[in-house]
Amino acid sequence: STGAAKPGDLALLIGYGAGLSYAAQVVRMPPVPFE
Repeated sequence: STGAAKPGDLALLIGYGAGLSYAAQVVRMPPVPFE
């Protein structure tokens, strides 16, 4: 296991900024593109 995210996995994205503002979202990793 490399620890890398796989297509279809869920990821939690968190961001913060000045003035104690913050945001978070859960996203599903996209599928692998065709080549």
